Amino acid sequence: MPSGIYKRTKEHCAALRIPHKYPKGVVKRKGQVPWNKGLTAQTDPRVAKYSGENNGAKQPVARKKIGNSLKQFYATPEGQKILSNNSKKLWQDPDYRERQLEVRHSKEFRQQRRIETKRTWQDPVYVAKQMKASRASPNKPEQFLIKLFELLCPGEWKYAGNGGFPIGRCKPDFINVNGQMKAIEFFGDYHHGPEVTGQSNENEEQQKIEHHTQYGYQTLVIWERELNNIEALCKRIITFTFSLGEQRAA
Repeated sequence: MPSGIYKRTKEHCAALRIPHKYPKGVVKRKGQVPWNKGLTAQTDPRVAKYSGENNGAKQPVARKKIGNSLKQFYATPEGQKILSNNSKKLWQDPDYRERQLEVRHSKEFRQQRRIETKRTWQDPVYVAKQMKASRASPNKPEQFLIKLFELLCPGEWKYAGNGGFPIGRCKPDFINVNGQMKAIEFFGDYHHGPEVTGQSNENEEQQKIEHHTQYGYQTLVIWERELNNIEALCKRIITFTFSLGEQRAA
């Protein structure tokens, strides 16, 4: 009842202090038998009164409020702990675990995850937060390339994999810092391979090149497997750096 309409009287307050007498056989508090147990909207007018469209909790406004309240609660440490414990309990069930693994290994699920991930990483605010949180630094192959660049063409390339120099929605691994609009991308054989991307290596490479081209940048893509042939890799790097550059691997 809205505040201010009902005035509490001394008699009412006194009645509230009287312990509620439960019917014989009904357990108090925990385990109490609900009054509507076994009743349906078709068999009881009281249930029908608050079912279907008359159920306030199912109204759009109420559902939105409930959803927001749950989001706020589960964002707290206490809520996160509850979610974590519930998840652990579920995954201990062999049947649940088997069903989840079957779904997660399906092509449809993996394709949907790829789409959602790409959409998320198009948000510059999200990307900036992820870069800051991960404190992105060059991995071992990229550290090797940094040394190789300094040996072959000192002062030409700078590591940009930490998001310091975005090209549109993409963050190149290396950017030219000597006046040329050129970028170098390092692709891991697995993470940029068909099993993860769902497309051929050629399409994955060309997609990156075309994106950079929209912003006027030439791009050299170096694959992880090319580190096994340093001589050929050095020729590609020198050619790309000091000439018009190449767009694709031979």
